[in-house]
Amino acid sequence: MFVFFRRTLIPALAAGILAGWLAVALLLILDVGGLGTLVLKSGYAVLSVFMLLFGFTITFGSAAMGAVIIAIGSDDSGPRSGRRQRVPEEALALLPVRHGGARRT
Repeated sequence: MFVFFRRTLIPALAAGILAGWLAVALLLILDVGGLGTLVLKSGYAVLSVFMLLFGFTITFGSAAMGAVIIAIGSDDSGPRSGRRQRVPEEALALLPVRHGGARRT
């Protein structure tokens, strides 16, 4: 179980944290919506940056780990169980259906 964490989830978490910190840096450097100016001119610049980093770390890290977990079951290398065979088109047929309800006008 720990091997799974070490090989898949921890690298995904690290990539998510890195992406989150990069997003915070770009938001502050590019001054999107005046955010960089607001943070630098406030009296609590260090606290503001820390709170942004913390929030983006949780968000991006969780999203990256979730993407890895969702991708676990998407291995389409072939049938894993049962008889997964394609039905030939000749075997498919249209069947007449009766409708007992009122007619639309």
